[in-house]
Amino acid sequence: MGTLISNKKELYIKYLIKLWIFFYEKVPQVALLTLTFLEIILGIDNIVFISITAGKLPDDQIKKVTQLVCS
Repeated sequence: MGTLISNKKELYIKYLIKLWIFFYEKVPQVALLTLTFLEIILGIDNIVFISITAGKLPDDQIKKVTQLVCS
């Protein structure tokens, strides 16, 4: 029983150290912000591409394609 408690304490301490590193070092924060920025930009790019491509379809198919892609 004592080893189980000590293992939980060790895991908790390791978890706290990882949190400390994430919140107080700049590299993980910059990486997260960069990935978030890229996801937003690429999402907008996909919407523009789909809009341009769907605009070349006949009118009755445009609504189907936009609903399919956006769902």
